[in-house]
Amino acid sequence: MAGYMPVFVAALCVGLLSARHAQQPTPSTAPLPAELAYETFCKKEEPVRKKLFRAASPEQKSAMTRAQIERWREANRTRLTKEQLDALQALWTMASPAMFEPTDAGRRALETFERRADAAFSGREMDELSPYGPCIPEGEVGQARAAYAAGDSSARPAGTMSASG
Repeated sequence: MAGYMPVFVAALCVGLLSARHAQQPTPSTAPLPAELAYETFCKKEEPVRKKLFRAASPEQKSAMTRAQIERWREANRTRLTKEQLDALQALWTMASPAMFEPTDAGRRALETFERRADAAFSGREMDELSPYGPCIPEGEVGQARAAYAAGDSSARPAGTMSASG
């Protein structure tokens, strides 16, 4: 897995680097919150998603990245190892707004994020985890919620990631 620069990491790097060399989004250039809502954003063509992600604030990038991680985790939970589930928890935690700030600390956080993801997932999996990854319908997440409600403690509903995993 080492040496592979998947779309996931490239997406995050493009967002971070473009923020470093561009002015902060102004009210007229910043994406509207509705454009960044998961169900709306992921259905847009990839060039449009890239443009929106680059123009998004660090808080928006964090929310979008975390939403994709949560949905992907729920859709793939039954096949993931404990180590991968732990890695997803760590990645979700690392994907804070600070990671997307155009600073040296943000760059270092992104590099740490990349190393952790690269150690746990294949290139294809990392592409799927990317904010540019495929839409994961709420129905797939809903199935995981139903299993969790029925007593399957291995199926934690999306939006419930915690420090303990």
